[in-house]
Amino acid sequence: MIQMNWQKFFNIKLSLIFFLSSLISYSQNLTELQNKYPDESEIALEVSEHYFISLNKNNEIEVKSNSVEDYLLLKNTSAGVSINESLVFSELISVTAFEAYTIGNEAEKFKKTPVKIIVDKPYNSSSVFDSDTKLKVFTFSNLSQGTRKVLKHNLDFKDPMLLHRFNFTAGIPSVSRKIVLTVDKSIEIGYKIFNDTDHLVKLTTEENKKNTTYTFVINDAPIFRNEPKTAGRSYELPHLHFWISSYTIKGEKTPVFGKVEGLYKYYSDFIKNVNKTEDPALKKFTLELVKDAKTNDEKMEKIFKFAQEQIKYVAFESGYEGFIPRNASLVFERKFGDCKDMSSIMTEMAKYAEVPNVNLTWIGTRELPYSYEELPTPAVDNHMIATYERNGEIIFLDATDSQVPFGLPSEFIQGKEALISNGDLFKIVKVPTLTADQNKYEDVYSYVLNGNKIEGKGKLKTNGLTRSYYLNVMSDISKNRKKYIEGILERGNDKLNVVSFTENNIQDKTLPYEIDYIFENDNYVVHAGDETYLNMFLHKPLIDLIFDEERKTTADLDRLQNFEFKTAFKIPENTKVTYVPENVTFEDAFIKYKINFNKTANEILLNYTIENKKTYIKPSEVKSWNESLKKLKSNLNETIVIKKA
Repeated sequence: MIQMNWQKFFNIKLSLIFFLSSLISYSQNLTELQNKYPDESEIALEVSEHYFISLNKNNEIEVKSNSVEDYLLLKNTSAGVSINESLVFSELISVTAFEAYTIGNEAEKFKKTPVKIIVDKPYNSSSVFDSDTKLKVFTFSNLSQGTRKVLKHNLDFKDPMLLHRFNFTAGIPSVSRKIVLTVDKSIEIGYKIFNDTDHLVKLTTEENKKNTTYTFVINDAPIFRNEPKTAGRSYELPHLHFWISSYTIKGEKTPVFGKVEGLYKYYSDFIKNVNKTEDPALKKFTLELVKDAKTNDEKMEKIFKFAQEQIKYVAFESGYEGFIPRNASLVFERKFGDCKDMSSIMTEMAKYAEVPNVNLTWIGTRELPYSYEELPTPAVDNHMIATYERNGEIIFLDATDSQVPFGLPSEFIQGKEALISNGDLFKIVKVPTLTADQNKYEDVYSYVLNGNKIEGKGKLKTNGLTRSYYLNVMSDISKNRKKYIEGILERGNDKLNVVSFTENNIQDKTLPYEIDYIFENDNYVVHAGDETYLNMFLHKPLIDLIFDEERKTTADLDRLQNFEFKTAFKIPENTKVTYVPENVTFEDAFIKYKINFNKTANEILLNYTIENKKTYIKPSEVKSWNESLKKLKSNLNETIVIKKA
């Protein structure tokens, strides 16, 4: 009761004091802030969240929060200013109160005007089939220089184990960003601040008889913009995760999170009642599917391909449906499901096929940088797969990637830790990162010169994750497939025309995806007097990945990859080649490449290979990475010179 009165006081009395005092403070500081951030249109004066963590009368943990977002417009222009602010809510996180309004500038005498347009919208995701996760969108109007947008809201967390992280930075400047945790003394919390090597986040702690209050605040937070190929916001942005470590009732302490054992116990409750009853129809189908398989590997490959090809992937984000796998019988009946459902049906079919050691497995995708040791909470994971262990080797079965071959992990879980369930036991294993040779792009082609145009034919082969990447994208393309094929071949200039093409091995994932093609490039060569200049490097991989050296976030190149090209150019009649570039071999920590020219009487052969040796490029590595690519680019810009005989 005391806590509820305090929250009411916080919502009404303190907000009034905040409103009156801030009018004077920020109207005086507008010019100062404009001078400090001359290129910015908007600034966050305050972003704060206050959590109240307590035990209710039923000795259940309750988590509620109050939040304030206060933004000031530094310019009259609408460029760079968001007229919409929003908050996320769902069945597990409900909105109990909200208020949104603008505060006019000094000329408008700081008039407070409530927002009138408030709309609930689905939390858009093209792959989400059923979702109770929604956005409450507030549209602010009459915005001009000196106007403030204020949004306040209260949330009630139905599951105290599923708590938000707090970001101490954003894409706009922030005067102050703060999170406060007021925790009942019967509850112990844990927390960890990530990516704060400069100790910008300041922590203060206060205690009274009932609560301990932790306040984390950062002033003048660094700005992190969206950058191309970003691995994920959590790699560099300072942020806080916090969790319930334990709670004590009548002297009895109950551990919750803080160790992987606690996380596994929490997860186990989600799967303990899954697939308890045998499904005769699914069992019959499974036994028919694997009847000709001679080994467990062959059985699992058939089961995996069935899940990939016959179970349509759709995501569910509705209450605990986002965490609990559905029974395999329902997935089989529906022929659609999310990652958990695909894992459920694969593990159940494995039982029917009498394949041992096939288990449900939790994992975080590559956008999450955490290990289980450093963050043993549900925030470490956002995905589920199945794993198949035989002879000490783990096969990772991620059927959400409809194109990945059996035996290979999907691209977005490479290098990540996986938590494998096995009854009361669990195992943590690391997913391997495929080698560049496993993800090969091999192109063999020949061509001739016809005026300003080059004309030729070739064959492209791709395997591993390179193969699955192209075919996953292609599966969404029903029209203008030719244009996408031209994008894959990516040769010469933007005048590339693929005259004809044939695709091979689309269905058989054990074979390379192949494209046989005939092509032409118009206006490709340069004539100067009696000389013709021809760049034989029609394909120049990686060189578009030169990044801004002020980059602040880690770049993710998705996969290691080997590009191999074997090309032949027929020397035109009545001409002679007067210059051929030198052969080159180069290797450093980031890339390696080899270029070899061979001139014969009738043609010039060019063979070259290029390979990236890293999937992640950290901000501290960008300069060196760029230098490597600039060397590569310089070599790939070399031309041969042809002169009339």
